Amino acid sequence: MKHTPTPWVRGMEHNNSWMIYCPGLEAYGITPIAIARFLRGSEDRELAEANAEFIVKACNSHDDLLEALKQIQHLAYVNDKGNPDKIFELSCQVIAKVEG
Repeated sequence: MKHTPTPWVRGMEHNNSWMIYCPGLEAYGITPIAIARFLRGSEDRELAEANAEFIVKACNSHDDLLEALKQIQHLAYVNDKGNPDKIFELSCQVIAKVEG
């Protein structure tokens, strides 16, 4: 089963919720992919917004992270000599992408 294609974005706040969408699909009446709700107060609102941002960042990074880990696995275990410089470089690239 396939998931909704990325990239995903955090939409506007609506009815005590932060909506998460796939750009372009909402124009066709597609409902949000996910909703981060808050009950009351600015602390709940900030937490819900941070959760929505985290969901978007994690989902949008998934494919790149998986591909990088496959490359690192290949460099570390399949290649007899290993390549620590390349492993380090790939690791740095992935960390930078996730940290934004």
